[in-house]
Amino acid sequence: NLTRRLNRRRGDLNPHVGRVPAGAIDATEWLLSATALETYAGCPRRYLFERVLRLADDDRPERIDEITPLDRGNLTHAVLERFIAESILSGEVPAPGEPWSAGRRAHLLGVLVEELAGAQGRGLTGGRVSTIILERRLRVEMEQFLATDNAMRADRRSTPSHVELAFGFDDDHTVLTLPDGRTLRLRGRVDRVDAT
Repeated sequence: NLTRRLNRRRGDLNPHVGRVPAGAIDATEWLLSATALETYAGCPRRYLFERVLRLADDDRPERIDEITPLDRGNLTHAVLERFIAESILSGEVPAPGEPWSAGRRAHLLGVLVEELAGAQGRGLTGGRVSTIILERRLRVEMEQFLATDNAMRADRRSTPSHVELAFGFDDDHTVLTLPDGRTLRLRGRVDRVDAT
């Protein structure tokens, strides 16, 4: 106990302030997603809190003045995922390199309204005025998405073919071999796949 306190006061790297000897933790034994690796590389403490200890923020809907960046990102992702998935299922995706139709544009804005209403019902968007402002901004962003997507697909001559395409969840893991010969087993989902 005394050694632990002295080591912490000194401030140098030692086992009592978080220094872990090389080889003590072998990530090659874990099954990781690309997002988990990115989180760990960006902030090991955040990885510990989110992925190991499973800690989360406790946001209470009644205290929210406006949508959080995380909820806004999740809402945008849900709208675009649903729009692309429904377009694929209905067979209404544009041909390679062709722009989205006016009908699909209207459908995208309809999906936005429905998903926004769901988020509002869960208390995620803040007050009524904040929700109105959010909807206006998201409408502009959806229009920008269509314009950018049209240009990208025209350049690549591609069309959407899959959303949330999973890999590595069965016994067929994606394996990345490191320069020293060790391997990492990966799994995850690809938001969108286009065919050329």
